[in-house]
Amino acid sequence: MKKFLPILQFILGVFVTGLVICLLSLYLVGTRFQEGLFASFFQPQTIFYYNLLPILLGLVFLAFLTGSLKASILTNSIFWLVLSYVHVLKIHYRQEPLYASDVRFLREAGIMARKYSLELDSKILLLVLGIFLILYAWSSFFDRDSLPLNFPLRIFGSLAALVCMVQMTGTLLFDDGVYRSLGQASGLNTWQELNNYASKGFSYPLIYSLKTAKGYVYPDYDEARAKDLASKGHDENIPQGQKVNFICIMLESYKDFYKYQNPKMVFTENPYAYWYDLQKESIHGNLYVNTFGGGTILSEMCFWSGYRNSPIYNVPRYTYVSYFKDQGYKTQAFHPSDGLFNNRHNIYPKIGFDDFFYSQNYFDEAVHPGVLSDEEFFPELLKVFKDQAKNDQPYFSWSISYQGHGPYPDSVVGKGRVFVKKQEGYDESQWFAFNNYLQSVKETSDQLRDLVDGLREEEPTVLILFGDHSPSMGDQAIGMKMMGIPSDLSTVEGMQASYETPYMIWANPKAKEVFKGRTLVGKGPNLEPNFLMAYAMKSLGLKGTAFCQFSQDLLDKQTVMKPSLACEGGVWKDQLSPQGQSLYRDYLNYEYYRSRMIREEK
Repeated sequence: MKKFLPILQFILGVFVTGLVICLLSLYLVGTRFQEGLFASFFQPQTIFYYNLLPILLGLVFLAFLTGSLKASILTNSIFWLVLSYVHVLKIHYRQEPLYASDVRFLREAGIMARKYSLELDSKILLLVLGIFLILYAWSSFFDRDSLPLNFPLRIFGSLAALVCMVQMTGTLLFDDGVYRSLGQASGLNTWQELNNYASKGFSYPLIYSLKTAKGYVYPDYDEARAKDLASKGHDENIPQGQKVNFICIMLESYKDFYKYQNPKMVFTENPYAYWYDLQKESIHGNLYVNTFGGGTILSEMCFWSGYRNSPIYNVPRYTYVSYFKDQGYKTQAFHPSDGLFNNRHNIYPKIGFDDFFYSQNYFDEAVHPGVLSDEEFFPELLKVFKDQAKNDQPYFSWSISYQGHGPYPDSVVGKGRVFVKKQEGYDESQWFAFNNYLQSVKETSDQLRDLVDGLREEEPTVLILFGDHSPSMGDQAIGMKMMGIPSDLSTVEGMQASYETPYMIWANPKAKEVFKGRTLVGKGPNLEPNFLMAYAMKSLGLKGTAFCQFSQDLLDKQTVMKPSLACEGGVWKDQLSPQGQSLYRDYLNYEYYRSRMIREEK
């Protein structure tokens, strides 16, 4: 019996440790996300097992690899407890779960975290630290030196655990059908990505997210259908006399809250006054983006690619930017902050930009070090545009502003300006933060006036403006609930209010003369960001690429196509009709075919 004691100790150490880590991670998600969610992880028990197994195999693998169960217990405890806590923080501050691909943005996350005053929940923090101390004490019962095995057997054991992990991941954890079927007992709307992730625990959906870390894969791809769709069209050149300039600006966290006025949110003045004025001489409407409170890069990629699901831009790809470049345009991008964020300095050359101006290579010296406000940023855009206009070459520019980015001061009203009256029952810090956000909106709107006035007498130019996403509105979007704005993501109204941002397409007088006969003023359709450029070109009578033409034709039938939010024939629905779903599958097939093509440099 004595000779089996080390084996029993090993099994006990691995199982108890894995069980504690798994239960804590599930408890953190369950109690912080929705009451009763923790219990649903055991209905069926498959969810619990799928969360437990990778933790157990990780313990076994590292124990054999290091020859120390104690080292494995401590390392795995730190790894999973830290990730669990970061996951909870990310949900509450960004309304987004932790993905395996987030490891690519550790640098950006560290920089942004320093700018936020994270209110760490002391109870949760103490619980995590307490569990770690218990596991640390538990690990002391095990020999720290080595397992009673020789080196070859340890290598064999670690490889066996690794093979089991890979096999289990490929056959069980990566099974799309199983993943979709689990989590129904949670009561959450699993069509919404955050809810879908949370309904399945933590370690299981985290590992499942590895599938997307390597880039988007359309699971129902029909290559024959995609090639058939592509063969029905061809790229169209822009007529020489219609090669107007395009200036496209994505405004950070720019959202129209004035339209949501209600007894719980009473404005004292309209911070969007100029935006409303500019609508009178523009095409304007609403976008329904795919992210909330963050995820700027998602809205950005949708716009300049035309793809809802973007590939990895590690090789030259076909995008709207590359189309304009091939049409003889000078293509430039601007961001008044760190150019390394979201790997833009490497991505932009792959999608067709000639130049990229950012803090390190331009703005730090041209203006000042650090991020720029729109009062500083927009004049630089106008200056570079006017310099380029001297070259007798059509011009396409893309810019991401920074003003409007959180966090917003939450203890005092900046500049003493109150846009929304304080009411009984308000969370005071959220009221301060919201008013300071609206002050930023007012300043952005005012700076747009100077930019537009500077473009009025220039050569034919089209200005495209839109917001990238809503501001975060506090922990679990408490600001929206506090001010009576729909936020229940299980309803069409809540989805609209959470993911809606405004867009505008403005043409200066000379551009309107070029496209005389086109209606360039009025209400535009509800759109997803990947359709905005196609719609802008359609409004001007420009056909663009074959994929652009396909998108333009699709817009005659349906303009928003999300799993739980659709606009078909101008009517809002919670899902597309069977015919609409068929058209959507055609779009996904063609998109996947087109987006994976490697662009040939001209």
